[in-house]
Amino acid sequence: MARGMSQASYGISVAFGFVATVIVFWFLGRLLDDWLGTDPWIQVVMALVGWALGVVVVVYASKRIERRGLD
Repeated sequence: MARGMSQASYGISVAFGFVATVIVFWFLGRLLDDWLGTDPWIQVVMALVGWALGVVVVVYASKRIERRGLD
């Protein structure tokens, strides 16, 4: 039971890491748009970059689980 809870908490932390990456990059794009007056183009691009980096985070986390296992 404890191993299942550990795996579930790791999965939730990876999911929050994905969401946080998207939100941070979107927010940075929003700041740049406000500064440069290019609303909404930079925030859209930065949100897509955040999404791509979030996918990378999830892929590396899954590779970590495959390589070492989660105890």
